[in-house]
Amino acid sequence: MVINNNFGVSALSNKMDIYDELVNKIVATQQDVIGPVAVLMAKKVKGLDFSNKLIHVTAEPKVVLSDLVLEYSKIFGDASIEMCKESIRNIDLNLQKPDLPDLLK
Repeated sequence: MVINNNFGVSALSNKMDIYDELVNKIVATQQDVIGPVAVLMAKKVKGLDFSNKLIHVTAEPKVVLSDLVLEYSKIFGDASIEMCKESIRNIDLNLQKPDLPDLLK
């Protein structure tokens, strides 16, 4: 899988944490719709590291994912939440539903 984000196109490593993959996919999807402001909004979320080409989760993943989705919902409300859900739908999560924030279930 390849994700296009503000840092360029990068192949996702098999070693990448599933939560990192979710965050990168959500940001890339939002960026397709609202442009570079998607990355600026994501940078407001505590617990995300932008020091590499890919975004990494550095805090409690469920909280960070929830905060990211809520940040995007400030623009388009429920439509942003649904877009986030749709963007990760095809990712093989290997997670139980309780491992995701309620907003993404």
